[in-house]
Amino acid sequence: MMKSVIAASKEAFYVWQDRVDKKLTALEINQVSKTRKEGRERVFHIDESPSGTSDGTLNFAKAFTATTDLIFCITASDRMLIVGCGSGLLQRYSLSNISLLQKYSLTSRRYQLSLNCNSSRLTIIDIMGMLTFMDVETRASSGDAKGGSTAGDPSAFERKDVWDMKWANDNPDLFSVI
Repeated sequence: MMKSVIAASKEAFYVWQDRVDKKLTALEINQVSKTRKEGRERVFHIDESPSGTSDGTLNFAKAFTATTDLIFCITASDRMLIVGCGSGLLQRYSLSNISLLQKYSLTSRRYQLSLNCNSSRLTIIDIMGMLTFMDVETRASSGDAKGGSTAGDPSAFERKDVWDMKWANDNPDLFSVI
């Protein structure tokens, strides 16, 4: 099992990952941690495109390098990390090895992002309070003549004057809006 801690500044994001086997007792974990490094920590600048391979060095100087496209919001699930920038760019990363998987370009400025329980849909609340959905993965729809939506396309559903939203933990299609 892997646990992650993610933090972001305006220019960079930091990821610390800890791998702990559920079957180990506290004593065994202490012995294992003496023989091998349990956690990984890395810093990524928003302008770089990580490939998933790392040289093992931690360079915090990246966090202070200027950029023209600032980080506005982030969200993560057990599989992916999505970073929203001021220009309208969304960057999707694999959380297992922190590699850049895809970039999406939207017109609005994001205020809040949230992934549903199976990481298939993303909600976006912009700075004007407009809620929209985006399919992160291709969804098949029975009523759609095309056979489904493509990943990265915002849905036609919009809701104005939204302050916050929360996905259900057990159903990827249920949510509540404030």
